[in-house]
Amino acid sequence: MMLIEFEGKRPRIGKDVFIAPTAVVIGDVEIGDGSSVWFGTVLRADFGPIRIGCNCSIQDNSVIHTDSDWPTIIGDNVTIGHNVTAEGCRVGDNSLLGSGSVVL
Repeated sequence: MMLIEFEGKRPRIGKDVFIAPTAVVIGDVEIGDGSSVWFGTVLRADFGPIRIGCNCSIQDNSVIHTDSDWPTIIGDNVTIGHNVTAEGCRVGDNSLLGSGSVVL
């Protein structure tokens, strides 16, 4: 697992969070309690914040990014399937983004 500070902003990780050894979390990212970030996933908050709620599963090879005008906000109890791209969007509580989805 790589937790990388970017421009003075460091990822904040809740309790009981699993982050796979090959995941990368960069910049202004907050991950809520009980969530998991799986192999090959990149959470890159270089232009704006990424907020991930509690009890979320961000599955293998997903990319969560943001835009300077559009933060990425993921609610509680969300499953993000394999190979999902989510950028500058809001995902409500109890949602599922199916494998291979692109949400902008």
